[in-house]
Amino acid sequence: GAISMNNGNVIINGGNLSSRGDGDTGSWSDGTSGQADAIINLNAKYGTVNCEINGGKFTATGDAEIIVSKNPKFPVTASIKGGKFNKRLLNEDWIADGYAMTETPDSEGYYSVLAVD
Repeated sequence: GAISMNNGNVIINGGNLSSRGDGDTGSWSDGTSGQADAIINLNAKYGTVNCEINGGKFTATGDAEIIVSKNPKFPVTASIKGGKFNKRLLNEDWIADGYAMTETPDSEGYYSVLAVD
């Protein structure tokens, strides 16, 4: 994956982020062991995690997901206001009010999160 959040805030405004779904998630002592294969893991193991996505291109292949938050110890919030995703999000509640994910992919196979008219 590209990002593992155990505490703090992240704002993504662009770039290309990816996960192949076949990497080592770390050793038991580095704070990332046992995490799911995803581009962004909102793990919240050590404190509250806030993630804001305003743009970027997100590519998850194999069994990888776009964003995952499994069994966090602390609160996790996410607000998605843009970006292109090659898979539909597992938790569409993270899409900000006034935004929606397109129902069908574009010619490249990506779904977009766009402002709703």
